[in-house]
Amino acid sequence: MIALVVAAIAAVSGVAWIALGIAGWTGLLRRNRYVGIRSKETMRSERAFTTANRVVAPGLIATGMLALVAAGLAATQKGVAGIILGLIGLVVALALVGLLSGAAIRAVAGLPADPEPSGCGSECGCGGHGEESPAADAQACATDEDICGTGTTCGGCEMRDACFDGSERV
Repeated sequence: MIALVVAAIAAVSGVAWIALGIAGWTGLLRRNRYVGIRSKETMRSERAFTTANRVVAPGLIATGMLALVAAGLAATQKGVAGIILGLIGLVVALALVGLLSGAAIRAVAGLPADPEPSGCGSECGCGGHGEESPAADAQACATDEDICGTGTTCGGCEMRDACFDGSERV
């Protein structure tokens, strides 16, 4: 029974890594909070995120295949042998994912960050304040209303992208 649980975990992990590898390789994976290589270096620009996930993609696909092989071994072997083979395959796959992620992060470390937009209006949709007068901009941002219904006003631009889902306003 435990071998089947190990096999299921390895199979789900393998399929997820293969799917993420394909999405990263084809460029379908966009910068987000949940999946992909997310570090300070990769999240600073869309280009860095896409590049890191493209670099790691072939290794991620191979690691997913390794996890599927481990799942097969865990499911077909009887008793302790299935558990051990499945766990060894999972540990090796996790180590490879960590090594590959580190290599991808180092690969994009030198890429420049995306330029930051000026003012807070363009970031959270609270009025398009310009950079002509920083004092006026700060005053306008400080008095903006809660346009997203989140309990937070634009203020110091902490609402960055909160009102948008993709390219459309929510």
